[in-house]
Amino acid sequence: MQFSYAHMAGLHNIPALFSGACMHHTYNFWAWHRAHLINYEDALRASDPPRTANVMVPYWDWTKKPSGKRFPVVFENDTAAVTAHYGRPIDPALLTILTSPPRNSAPSQPWFPWPVVSTAARTGMASFLGTASDGGDFEKDIHDAMHGFVGGALCCPSSAADDVIFWSFHTFFDVVWWWRQQSITDVPPCEDCVLNGMMPQTALRPDGPTMAKNVTNAAAQLGYTYQFTPDAAPVVLASTYSDRLPVLAELSLQKPALVREFSVNVPASTSGKITVALQQVAAPADIAYMAFVYVYPRGAAFTPADAQFRNRYLVGHVARWPSQHAQAGHADSSDYLISVDLASYPAVQAAANGPLTVSVAIHPQAQKGGPAPLAPQADADLERNTKIGSVSFK
Repeated sequence: MQFSYAHMAGLHNIPALFSGACMHHTYNFWAWHRAHLINYEDALRASDPPRTANVMVPYWDWTKKPSGKRFPVVFENDTAAVTAHYGRPIDPALLTILTSPPRNSAPSQPWFPWPVVSTAARTGMASFLGTASDGGDFEKDIHDAMHGFVGGALCCPSSAADDVIFWSFHTFFDVVWWWRQQSITDVPPCEDCVLNGMMPQTALRPDGPTMAKNVTNAAAQLGYTYQFTPDAAPVVLASTYSDRLPVLAELSLQKPALVREFSVNVPASTSGKITVALQQVAAPADIAYMAFVYVYPRGAAFTPADAQFRNRYLVGHVARWPSQHAQAGHADSSDYLISVDLASYPAVQAAANGPLTVSVAIHPQAQKGGPAPLAPQADADLERNTKIGSVSFK
């Protein structure tokens, strides 16, 4: 059925059935997900009117401390916590579907605080939206990493929409785009691009959003806006990675499953900044991971478990989210650019007159079978099929 949950989830999870469906790692990422949310929300409102006529999907502000251990408590498999939070019990049968192990794992602070998110959301159009064949920095650095943070079914494009947290998770990405649009007007690079799988009608609208140009103005075209007040000013001062993303920096101290090392010559002129270019990065199709990027003097020992080493030399991260379009067990490859302000890294700056080493430390976050650590065969697959074509400074 067109407006069933299976159909709505399938639009995201099973691209072969829906004209290629979800448009990740392209400049239509934002428009496609907004149209997907509209289709889903309209289906909810039409499911049992008038009782459901005003149903809206609440956004999960994942830049704030969660009400539960890692997520909003309603999305956790903890009957007592849900009862305490809402003041009344919720049918335990509704909680049994939330069986992903991360639902009961150790508490976590936000990976990406609002100042980091808002700064990333105010970059240039090409950086934010991406291109026809590659995602924007926001999608690759933040969206892909957050899928790994949630884990379980959300780990992978082929199962993400099976998890009910998917809708609130992605609604906050729409909040971010809406917030950006209050001060920055983006003209879609391809206004007439068809949004894969979107039907001419939703459950409530005779004219459904089928093209990018149909969803660029949420209020005027789709009839909604958001109540949202940012926590802080959208400013991130020049600082180390550990200062900007302390929770992710703590994760980097854990033992990586895999390390790729490259010797790279520094360009003749750096002008205070260097850009680390990781090209043709690919991985097994069913493994999501965070990869932390270190730049340090050639010949120095690589000791990522040491906080002092991390604070001196950890410059950025790559988040790999598996692709539905993978062939023969490999995910599609992507390029990543990490800008390093040398003023924030005096140890790197001091060594920048000579050859440097770039090490990429890979930490699996989740896979369909459960959370990291990986099974032995998956660990071997990570070693065998993780590829980084080249690393250079620009």
